[in-house]
Amino acid sequence: MQTVKALDTCTDDLRWVIRYDPTCCTMCGSCVAQCMQNAIEVRMMRQEYTVSEKPWPEPEKKHLARPVIRQKTDLAQLCVGCGFCAKVCPMNIGVSGSFTAMNYYTLYKDLAAAKHQENWLVRGHGKKKAAECIKCGACEKACPQHIKIREELVKVTETLG
Repeated sequence: MQTVKALDTCTDDLRWVIRYDPTCCTMCGSCVAQCMQNAIEVRMMRQEYTVSEKPWPEPEKKHLARPVIRQKTDLAQLCVGCGFCAKVCPMNIGVSGSFTAMNYYTLYKDLAAAKHQENWLVRGHGKKKAAECIKCGACEKACPQHIKIREELVKVTETLG
């Protein structure tokens, strides 16, 4: 019997698209609070629909607004930290650590703190910085979120050095 290691998973093993089911969700917010990559959020979903509640056709427009959990669409928030990019990177680039540091800079505009975060999350964990990327594209092929990682790493290098 062969043991399965954490790095033996592939993109087909996990479902990364948020599937919101209002019949199961209690809107407690714990999934939003627990998401380490800040990739999901609570939003209001607004719908307009036409119904006829009488025995004869008399269409009437109704509006519905309810809170839903959804995946963020901002490119900076798409990384879910799965590590598939790091698994295939021949240069051992700390992609998710670099993205987390860049998100920190985007949110707080504190360059020194963002550089410190990148140093800890990348170098501190034995990975290489974004500037050392050779742009082979292996990471993008492995990314379940289809992030243009090479372009984003260039932005990280331009911003954080």
